[in-house]
Amino acid sequence: MDNLLSIAKGCSNEKDNIDLSMISACKKIRRIAKSSNLTLREEDSDSPRRKHLFNYIRFCGQEPIDFIKEYLSHLQPYMIKRYKEQEYAKEILCVLDTEYAISLYIKIDTKQFKEVIVSFHESSKGTVAKKPSPEGYRHEKVPVIAETVRSYVEGTNNYVIQVLMQRGLLALPVTVPAEKCGEVFLVRRSEIELELLTYCNNYISELYVSKLNVNMDEVTIFTQLQEISFSSYNKDICSTISLIIDSLYIQKDTISKRAVDSALMTYTGQLFLTSEDRAELIATLRDKFTISSHKTIDSVLDRIESNIKIVVDTN
Repeated sequence: MDNLLSIAKGCSNEKDNIDLSMISACKKIRRIAKSSNLTLREEDSDSPRRKHLFNYIRFCGQEPIDFIKEYLSHLQPYMIKRYKEQEYAKEILCVLDTEYAISLYIKIDTKQFKEVIVSFHESSKGTVAKKPSPEGYRHEKVPVIAETVRSYVEGTNNYVIQVLMQRGLLALPVTVPAEKCGEVFLVRRSEIELELLTYCNNYISELYVSKLNVNMDEVTIFTQLQEISFSSYNKDICSTISLIIDSLYIQKDTISKRAVDSALMTYTGQLFLTSEDRAELIATLRDKFTISSHKTIDSVLDRIESNIKIVVDTN
C-alpha cells in the first residue's frame, strides 16, 4: 500500500480523507502496459466466461493484446481496487476495475522482462456476476493521472487538465478543473463521470428518439457508470445492443420497460445480416451475457436472434 502521507504531501485536501491507496498499483500497471515485453496468456482463459471479452474485442476489429495494452495504459487510480487474496506470488498483481455493471478482473504477472497479462475478464463466481458495491459518494475528490495540463492559475493550486477516460472501447478526452496532489491531480468524481454518462445518454437518447420512436419522458436514463457494461461503450451493432439491454434493466416500471423492450426489438428488427454475420453477432452477445444477474436475459437474446433478418443471397 502507498505511503499515504508522503503521496499526499502538497495536497490541500488531506482533511477530505481522499483515497490515494491505488496510485502506486495504477502507475505500475500503466508502466507495464507500455512495455514491449508484455504478452497475453490467452490460453489460460479456458472458459466462455473468461474469454468473452476477447471475442467481443475481435468482433469489433481489434486484437486483444493491442487493445488491452492501450486500455491498461489509461487506467485511473480511483477506478480500481486491489484483489490481494488472488495474489499468490509477489510478482502477481490483481485489481478489480469497479466502474462497470460487472467488475473487470485484471491479473498481471509483473516479473521484469517477462510481464504477462494473465486475466482480463468480467469477474464472477461461476456464472454469477461480481457486481461492484453500491457507492453513494459521487461528489468526492479522487486522484487521476493527467494526459496534459491545459492551464494553471499562477499562485494557486488550481489547474485545468485533460484526462483520457477509457471505458470499454471508448477513449474519451475529458477536460476538468483539478488540484495538484504530489504526482497526481485531484478532481471531483462527479465531474469526470458526468462526461461519460452524458456521452452514453446522448447516444442512446438520439437512437431512441430519431430511429426507434421512444418517448424519453417514459424512460430512465443512466445515472452512474455501474449501470453500464464494458461492452456498451461503442457504436457498433454489438455494443449498441448491449447498451440498449443495459438500458432495459435499469427501467423502474412496466411502462418504461415496455418502451425500451420495444426499442430493442425495433432496432434489431431493422438489421439485415448474412447468416454468418448474424451467427457471429449472436454468439458474441451470448458469450458476453454468460455472466449476468438478469434472470430473463436468455429469452431476450432468443428474441433478438429471431428478430434479425437474414440477407438472402440471390447469386
